[in-house]
Amino acid sequence: MIKATPTGLSLETCRRLQALVQEDRASEADFRNVGDSLEDAELTALCYSLAHERRDFARELEQLIEQQGQVIDEAAGPAGRVQAWWRGMRTRLTWGERATLLQALERSEARTRGRYDAAIRDVPRWPVRELLHRHHRSIRETHRRLRTLRRRYAEHPV
Repeated sequence: MIKATPTGLSLETCRRLQALVQEDRASEADFRNVGDSLEDAELTALCYSLAHERRDFARELEQLIEQQGQVIDEAAGPAGRVQAWWRGMRTRLTWGERATLLQALERSEARTRGRYDAAIRDVPRWPVRELLHRHHRSIRETHRRLRTLRRRYAEHPV
């Protein structure tokens, strides 16, 4: 049986929020890595802006978890470390190929969007869901924007 935390969220909800923190941190790293790899100033600025946004999302969720009296688990575990290594390696292997890098970011955003979809379905408490909905709207918009940019650069690579 899952016990409630001091302010009312279940431990399972806190675990789900922790998973989203890790997802947001991974997205932050993806955006930063791609931003570091691009020579296009406009796309670099976009990537850095999105990295900051994901850092802020993670911080908001961390604050919520801490308000529940829970400890933030910084370790992503072996699978998370391998996945982070591969993301960084993939970015270096495709350095400078804008359409390819944008495609990788688009896939990453689709995964993040799916994880937020699941969390929104599973998290019953309204203040938490409201925060998740706000994050989700931004992620959904970013996913659309990346898809549009990727298509544009795939059609007109220069």
